[in-house]
Amino acid sequence: MDPEDVFELAEAVVEGDTEEIVEETLEILFDVDL
Repeated sequence: MDPEDVFELAEAVVEGDTEEIVEETLEILFDVDL
């Protein structure tokens, strides 16, 4: 898990950016770079 992905997910949650939340969650769970 990339700490940067976690930070980006937190940022997306704060901004309410649903698409970004999904993307970052998938990156964290499946260790892929979308």
